[in-house]
Amino acid sequence: MTTNTRRDFLAAGSALSAGALVFGLRPLLAHGEHDAPGIARFDDAKALMKKHRLYGVAIAIPKGKDARKKLGARIEGFLERSAASLRPLLLEAVYVAVPAKDLPLEASENTVLLDPDAARVAGAKLNYANLARLADGLRLLLHDDHRRARRINASRTPRIKADVAALKKAFGPAYARLLQDWRRAAPTFLERYDNTKNPDEKSRIRSLVSSIWSTLIDEKDDRIGLPFGVEWKTKRWPLPEPCPPCGMARPRPPSRKFIGFLAK
Repeated sequence: MTTNTRRDFLAAGSALSAGALVFGLRPLLAHGEHDAPGIARFDDAKALMKKHRLYGVAIAIPKGKDARKKLGARIEGFLERSAASLRPLLLEAVYVAVPAKDLPLEASENTVLLDPDAARVAGAKLNYANLARLADGLRLLLHDDHRRARRINASRTPRIKADVAALKKAFGPAYARLLQDWRRAAPTFLERYDNTKNPDEKSRIRSLVSSIWSTLIDEKDDRIGLPFGVEWKTKRWPLPEPCPPCGMARPRPPSRKFIGFLAK
């Protein structure tokens, strides 16, 4: 179990705002103290992919009001109820919703994997209505044909390799550095999570993933959204007072409501 307190997590989270994976969210309206929807652009996603040499997962926006609404509700659903098996996959790439007509789709595909220069790498028909099947499909799309191995090799700098190795023993400075530089380090520590037999090490890496995920979902910086190209109404709840014995607070998670896709 992590020894980090909620206050430690919030402090570490502030350092992530400058380096989070999915930038581009801008405020659109204000609906109250804890309620602010926003929009994000495909250009923001492509710029981030190119700058940091990240892959992109482009979700095809279908034609028709009902089909768009259904896909939006499914994206809302997998973010709200994201299973542990899905979260690491959502940290491995930049996600963006793009009109189908603007993507290099092949027959029956609804999702395209893009390289850091936004060129097509592969495509798939993913099931966004089922978390388990979505995780299986994303894993195949992101990891097939040695794609994951190449990202791991690019990620595994001497410092990141040493910091990930340090998680075998304890939390500490290495954990904090990985939390701040998770975008670059993610392929290495996720691969270590899959391969280690050490339950304590698995627990620490799981805690790292959970902290990054929670920061993305609950980020108040208006540049950050998941995924790009979707407009949300996000309701956040006031942080409760910490309980005196443990100094921790357990806020309710934010509630996201799909409003629409930015691209018409």
